[in-house]
Amino acid sequence: ANLPLSWKLLCCRGPREKDARMSEPRDILYVDDERSNLIVFEATFEDDFRVRLANSAAEALAILDELPIPVVIADQRMPDMTGVEMFALIRRKHPHIQRVILSGFSESESIISAINEGQVFQFVRKPWQRAELLAVIRRAMEAHDMALENTSLMERLLVAEQCALLGKATADIAHEMGSQLNVLPLIELIEDEHSHDTDLVKL
Repeated sequence: ANLPLSWKLLCCRGPREKDARMSEPRDILYVDDERSNLIVFEATFEDDFRVRLANSAAEALAILDELPIPVVIADQRMPDMTGVEMFALIRRKHPHIQRVILSGFSESESIISAINEGQVFQFVRKPWQRAELLAVIRRAMEAHDMALENTSLMERLLVAEQCALLGKATADIAHEMGSQLNVLPLIELIEDEHSHDTDLVKL
């Protein structure tokens, strides 16, 4: 069957090609209302990632609306809203973004609850250590990429199913049209041989 070019491209599209920029530093966003913490974090991880900074939840949400950032790290205690509250908003709007919370031990119960609800990828206790937090961020990056790949696979499966249904419908229509065309010579023969029978010709 002759499918539209746009459908053919969708049906025949292979696995998504890897981003050529994978070798470049990936973006991460760190959110903290204390400027000194922002400076320390950026200095610690600027050789590993392209670090974006926000000093409030509102600023962080605005950045996420503009940039495709895979991982957000945030301090739990902030004046406008807590890190967990911000993550709940991020999860609803950007479900693929992985969220890492930094907090003191005294708040661990509320953080664990957030983890169980799927709002937080992982909790890192303060004061954090570079090696531990770096490993967590990298795992979060992998989880983000896997989530995107799964979504892409589901989309391709859906398109393939739609293409198969369209192809079947097109084949059925072509078969029906072919059957009708095969009947036409017979109808013409009957009309020629029984042209005197007005009732039959009307049929």
